[in-house]
Amino acid sequence: MFFGDRMERRRILIVDDREDNANALGSLLRLHGYEVFIETDPLVALSVAAEKRPDAVLLDLGLPRLSGYDVCRCIRAEPWGKEMLIIAITGWTRESDRAEARAAGFDHYLVKPAELETVETLLKGEDRRAPRPPK
Repeated sequence: MFFGDRMERRRILIVDDREDNANALGSLLRLHGYEVFIETDPLVALSVAAEKRPDAVLLDLGLPRLSGYDVCRCIRAEPWGKEMLIIAITGWTRESDRAEARAAGFDHYLVKPAELETVETLLKGEDRRAPRPPK
């Protein structure tokens, strides 16, 4: 898969405590040429993000031990995570959840089940990132 001027596969980290959800989305993205890493534990996901430096993170919000908001904040706190594309994929639909996601540093917010076409549009950068609030 080509991404912009980069002739390499896009690396995607999916973080969801429901392994079947993560595996289903991961399988579809692999079929479309993405290199996919799947984690169900948010603390392990932070280590994987630091080691693998994915191009994008698809992150559930309702995770055990550490919320998706906190995972996003931790990634954004790292120099390598400041420009990483981070997309919330969640079942939470309240406007307050969306506002907290924006404040935590998410670029986009999708409600499950997210359409593959929408996910790919965001991963390919065809929809500009939402501006993050100033720190």
